[in-house]
Amino acid sequence: GAVKESLQTALIELVRQGRDVDKAVATLAHVGRHGDGRVIRAVVLGLAFGGRRRVIHRALTRLCDKGESKAVEAVSCYFGHHDGAVRREAITVIKQFARRGDMQVVPKLVGALADSELRVRMAATDALREVARRGDPQTAALVVQHLVHQCSGVREAALITLTHLAAPDRGDVIVAICQCMNDADIEGRKALLGALQQLAPTGDPQAVEEIVRRLTDSSIEVRKTALRVFGVVAEDAERFPDVHALLSASLEDPRASVRKAAISAVEKIASNNPALQSLIFSRLDDAATSVRSTAILAAGRICDPQDQAIARKLASFMEVADPSSQVAAQQALGRLLQRGSKAPLPVLQELLWHPSPQVRESANAALDRLPQQMQWLRENWSPGKPPSRMRAALMWTRSGFAERRHAAKG
Repeated sequence: GAVKESLQTALIELVRQGRDVDKAVATLAHVGRHGDGRVIRAVVLGLAFGGRRRVIHRALTRLCDKGESKAVEAVSCYFGHHDGAVRREAITVIKQFARRGDMQVVPKLVGALADSELRVRMAATDALREVARRGDPQTAALVVQHLVHQCSGVREAALITLTHLAAPDRGDVIVAICQCMNDADIEGRKALLGALQQLAPTGDPQAVEEIVRRLTDSSIEVRKTALRVFGVVAEDAERFPDVHALLSASLEDPRASVRKAAISAVEKIASNNPALQSLIFSRLDDAATSVRSTAILAAGRICDPQDQAIARKLASFMEVADPSSQVAAQQALGRLLQRGSKAPLPVLQELLWHPSPQVRESANAALDRLPQQMQWLRENWSPGKPPSRMRAALMWTRSGFAERRHAAKG
C-alpha cells in the first residue's frame, strides 16, 4: 500500500511538471483507486500540459463512473483556461463524459458559446447537442441570452444550438425569445426577430403575435426587421384582426425604407387576399421613387392577370419622367405576360406608336417577355396597320397559349 501510494504521488508530480503526461496519466488510471479525487484532479490536470484527450478520457472512465461530479467539476474548471486549445479539449472531454441533462455542466457549456475563439464555440455547440436535453426550457432560456450578444459569431453559435436543442414545436425557444425581447436593445431586438424567422414554424401564433407587436416598435430598424420577418413567418393574416390596420399604418410610415419593407411583407401574404392587394395598389402613387417602384413590381407579381385597370395603371408609368418607375413598369407588365395574362396587350399595342422613342422601346422590351411562340403577335403590329383591341385579343385566343400554359401548370 505504501509503495502504491508513493507511486501515485510520483506520477502526480510528473503530471504537475508536465513531463511524460500521457504515460503518467495512463499509469495513474491503473494504480489509482476508483473515485479518488486527488488522482482524478491529477488526470484532468494533464489537459493543461498537452495530454491527449483520448488518454485522459480513458483514464477517467477507469477511475470513476460516467458523469461523476468530481470529474465533471475538475474538467469544467478548464473552460476558463487562458489557452484556447485547453478550453476546447476540456469541452470535448465533457461531451464524452458528462451525463445527458446534467445541469451542473450545461450552464458552463452555454457560457462557452460566448468564447472568443471560434473553435471553442464550435466545440461547445457540439457538446451541448450531446449533454443538454432537447426541449428543456431552462437550457433554452440560457442560450437565448446569447442571441443579443454584440459578437455575431456568438449569436450564430447560439442560433445553431437552439436549432438542435429546441422542442419539435419550438415552443420552448419561442417563449424564451419573446421574454427576452422587452429587455433587449435595438440590435438585440433585431437579432431576436431574426432568430424567430429561423426557428419559428410558419404561422406559429405566439411568434407572429410578437412580430406584430414589433411593427409599432420605437426603432425604425426594428420595424423594418419585423416587417421582413412577418412576411416569412406569417401564414394567414386573417387570423390576426389587427394586422390589416398595422400593415396599413406601416405603409403610411414617414420613412420610405419602412414603407418599402411593408410592401415586401404584404406581397408575401397577399396572393389570395384582395384586401391586402389593395394596400399595395394604394402605394403606386407614393411620393418616394423607391417605394413607388417597389409597389409597381409587387403589383405585377400579385394582381389579377386579367385586370385591365391595373394593367393600364402600370403601363402609365412608362410615360413618366422617372427612369426607375419606367423600368419597374416594363418589368411588371412583362411579368404579367409571363403569367399568361392578355390584359397588357391592348395598352402595349398603343404604346408601340407612342411619340416618345423611349416609351416605344420600353413597350417593346415588355413584349420581349412574351413566349417565343407568341412573338409573331408583336410582329403583326406594324405601324402601317395597327390591330384593333378586338383583333389583338382574337389573335391571343386563337394562339391557344393561355390554355396550354394553364394545362402545363395543372
